[in-house]
Amino acid sequence: MLPVWTVVMKTLRNKNFFQALSVFLYVLALGIVIQVPGEGYCFEGLRALILLAFLSALLFHIIGFNRKFIIFSAVYMFLFVFSSLIPLIQGEIVHKKEIIAAFLFGGTWLTFWSWVYYLGRIKNKRPWTFLCGMANLFRILALLGPLLLWGYYVVSGGYAISSAVLLTLFQTNWNESISYLRSQNLWIWGMTVIFLPGILWFMALAMKRCQVNRTIPFSWKRLACLVILFLWGGPSLMENVMSYAPVRMAMETRMSLAEYKAYGQHHAMREKRLKNLKGLHTQSKGGIYILVIGESEARDHMQVYGYQRETTPWLCSQKENANALFFTHAYSNYVTTVPALTYALSDKNQYNQVNLSDACSLIEVAKAAGFYTCWISNQRKISPWDTPVAEIGSTADYQVWMNGRVGGEDIFTEYYDEALTNKIPLPERNKNVLVVIHLMGCHKFYSDRYPQGKAFFRGKTKKDSYDNAVRYNDYVLESIYRKVSASPYFKGMVYFSDHGEETTKFFDHNPSMFTWQMTHIPCIVWLSDSYRRERPEIYQALSANQDKYWTNDLVYNLMINLMGIQGAPENNDSWNIASSGYAMNQRNLMTLHGEKKLCEEQ
Repeated sequence: MLPVWTVVMKTLRNKNFFQALSVFLYVLALGIVIQVPGEGYCFEGLRALILLAFLSALLFHIIGFNRKFIIFSAVYMFLFVFSSLIPLIQGEIVHKKEIIAAFLFGGTWLTFWSWVYYLGRIKNKRPWTFLCGMANLFRILALLGPLLLWGYYVVSGGYAISSAVLLTLFQTNWNESISYLRSQNLWIWGMTVIFLPGILWFMALAMKRCQVNRTIPFSWKRLACLVILFLWGGPSLMENVMSYAPVRMAMETRMSLAEYKAYGQHHAMREKRLKNLKGLHTQSKGGIYILVIGESEARDHMQVYGYQRETTPWLCSQKENANALFFTHAYSNYVTTVPALTYALSDKNQYNQVNLSDACSLIEVAKAAGFYTCWISNQRKISPWDTPVAEIGSTADYQVWMNGRVGGEDIFTEYYDEALTNKIPLPERNKNVLVVIHLMGCHKFYSDRYPQGKAFFRGKTKKDSYDNAVRYNDYVLESIYRKVSASPYFKGMVYFSDHGEETTKFFDHNPSMFTWQMTHIPCIVWLSDSYRRERPEIYQALSANQDKYWTNDLVYNLMINLMGIQGAPENNDSWNIASSGYAMNQRNLMTLHGEKKLCEEQ
């Protein structure tokens, strides 16, 4: 029996082993390198990459490292990976996870069906021949994904397809489709329709020419090794493959069509509520009011609230601004977005008996009082989390939804929050305007919330990423304030966060793992000089109440009174922190929708 070292050296000198090892390392390295253009954490899907690299090396070994098949595989993978970079051309964010998802999908699909093809050559009989044909068909059909991504980019004049586009297609009738086609450059459409099938045909011919007349020798040991390998890396592979853009968009669209159906059922109810609110009026002389909704920002990580790191330089400078009022004991009414904002943006709160289904939203009340209403959001319009909030935003007169994604269980977006600033409409004449801006804020994954070029803290910890997100949020607030305050019609701006974030033991806001830091939020109010002259009692009350306790389900009452709306439902003066009659305190305020009182905090 040969010594172990001798066996090892003999194996290393074996040409086939060296080639297989080269393929393994090449696939692994390529999967890491292609993530460089993306944003987010490196080494996404490492376990899935190792599985794909091993399967590729084994496949190439079995077919004798056929040169033509290697070239075909390289072109095949190029089409998948390159299509994932389309948003980069538009200046949008591309996440590393999406790039590796395209690589893994293309590589796994090609490898799997190549294995099926060579298994089908074990016996030269009809069922096995049919299996070979199906393998070839599926390998080529998969290319429709990246080709359609590029096709839409070309015919749309340089726009990436999104789930929102797919939803529009499902909701468009035949006449609208004909009208749309007539408005397009039909020459480009025609060339694209010809060109894409031409690429498929070319790839089919190339695949046929690189097929190797080999069969895979069956071995129980090999099969057992493959099963163990799939059990180890399969879940990671499936998770990443499902993130591939066409697959993700198809799943999001299917989910969102169901969400749209449910959303439409509430339309009549909202219309009826608006009619019942026609008696409202406003004592305001006209002006623009801004409500900015932050996301997952804990005041515990804000320098302006005493945090030791330089996370809010602009807000700290606003301490010298007499028109800026900082509330030191603001809490969220819940620790996740939808429950918190459905209360904050409606007349439902923890202290009244209003049914949420009957609650009037801030947008509806403002419209009924004569305000022109605007909703500008970097959140998804339709998703498992945002749909109830989007129902409120969708009643606004002017709507901008920057996030082209829908559905899904991730929190990616194509734009950073600073892009929202350019979408804020400023009135050309003095009229009542309410603008609600919903930021992506500091929601995890934190490193996705800011451009890497704006990273101030260079560490690799979650704390550094979160603090960078907080600092970038400070920059976004500055951009918004500078734009709106320059308008001669600017009256006031309010900023608050939906909830905080636990950053001591872990980073999250899970109500089942409740900590008080999840409820610690900022609340800041800016008033213009003209507003202070018109309504000095509001400024005086807010100034006197800065250190009082408050929960953000009372945002509705704050905004109604700032805007001077009279006759609004559930406008109890004791809930209005802009009133000298504000009667809430640490003993009677609550969070988690009544489960905890603020006085329980140690």
